[in-house]
Amino acid sequence: MIVVAVVALFLVIHTLDLARQQAPREYAKSILEADPATARYILTAIAGTLATLVAITITLVLIVVQLTANRYTPKLIDLFIEAKVNLLLLAVFIFTIIYCFYVVHTIKPEFAPCTGILVCLVLMTVCLVSLIPYLFFVLDFMEPNNIISKIESRALGCLKQGSGRSSSGQKVKLRFSQSLEQITDIAQGSLRINDSSVALGSVWALRDIAQSYLEDKSPRPGPWFRVEKGIFLGLSQEYVSRIEQDRSWVEVKVLRELQSIFCSALAGFVEVATAVAVSTRHIGEQALRSGDETVIELVVKYFNTSLREAINAEEKHVIYNVLDQYRLLAEGFVSPWPELALRISHHFCYYARAAERQGLTFIAETVAYDLKVLNQVAYRQDCRRAADLLAILLSLAELLQSKGFQRPLAGVYKMWLALGAFYLSEEAGSLYEQLRQALHQVEPTVLARLGKELLGVSEPEFWEITDRGVNFDYIEPDLRPYLRELLNQLTTGD
Repeated sequence: MIVVAVVALFLVIHTLDLARQQAPREYAKSILEADPATARYILTAIAGTLATLVAITITLVLIVVQLTANRYTPKLIDLFIEAKVNLLLLAVFIFTIIYCFYVVHTIKPEFAPCTGILVCLVLMTVCLVSLIPYLFFVLDFMEPNNIISKIESRALGCLKQGSGRSSSGQKVKLRFSQSLEQITDIAQGSLRINDSSVALGSVWALRDIAQSYLEDKSPRPGPWFRVEKGIFLGLSQEYVSRIEQDRSWVEVKVLRELQSIFCSALAGFVEVATAVAVSTRHIGEQALRSGDETVIELVVKYFNTSLREAINAEEKHVIYNVLDQYRLLAEGFVSPWPELALRISHHFCYYARAAERQGLTFIAETVAYDLKVLNQVAYRQDCRRAADLLAILLSLAELLQSKGFQRPLAGVYKMWLALGAFYLSEEAGSLYEQLRQALHQVEPTVLARLGKELLGVSEPEFWEITDRGVNFDYIEPDLRPYLRELLNQLTTGD
């Protein structure tokens, strides 16, 4: 548009000038011809202007790149240099400058290269106009989410290259590992400047990379799973050897980077820490679909590590959300791997006790709620270890009592009553009897009071804003008659 406007304006004004001088017949000659002195001046001015302009542009762009790199990741400079647009712009400018000097060389006292001058004018126009899209390109390139997308694309390209039997060498794996580290650097840099949206983009990128890898992991050649020196710093050689044996270095690398972001997010970035938990669950679910038991075990360990870190940091909201994602993951294991669901339930009880020991209130009640939901899922899916899952929920009260944690017991007993109403409605004979025997050990007056509190809750959502958005004490309307029947049996001894 700029070129069209300039050319149109030039032709109109030039026509008016010729008309005023009464020389319209020399229109083409006035445009296409020039004297040697004018030609030398024009070409020298073009070359000097473009050289100055390209120097200023490069300087300003490098300053912007350096500032952005200091803010997020030093590797940004490498990414920017690799962009072909930079090379193209420099090539156009340098070509035009050199061509202008060559044309100047042909000027003689009796000869002016008119055609060469026109070509130089056209090239100068291209150079100047190209600065506009280039500046927009630079600004777009510096957008953190776009940087993340570019690094993610590079990582996925390395995975694609590594899937070939002849291209699973050291450089590809190191480049992939460095891409993951760059994404983590961006996330941590954004957290330092309170930019959680960029950190969230980094978390989703790491998740997408892991899921994409798990989808086509099996056909990869054996050398791909060898751990190259420099990928894991600080790990023992024994652990690295085990990673090689399990063929899981990519998953370990991704999960370690996610865990690093999680630890940084514990300093007040609940949504980022939750996103890490969600991403970890998604990776576990993808491993479940792929039947990769090694990765599933890894995901469980990283969930346990996240809970430990959150408890040590005393971040209650993060603990609630991690438990929620952990339970959702366990629900997928109820049918195919009930033993793993049992182990996760044991972990729930362990970290409930650890949280109470740390003085974190309401965590044990949250665990009781999650175990109640997990028991309901197990019954609906006809899990063969449903009775064992119920036993773990029942053991939570005994575990808390043995450690002197009396306060959360009321919340645990409420979940027993809610689950008992569910079993009674489903006519789950043996499970119901198992739960009712445990409830008989609680004082009837306590059960009556807790039952009254449960029946008094009419809102499915808590009356304050919560991360989960559910009211743990809410009983569905169709279960309320069964809860009353259960309470009647417990208080009357029937």
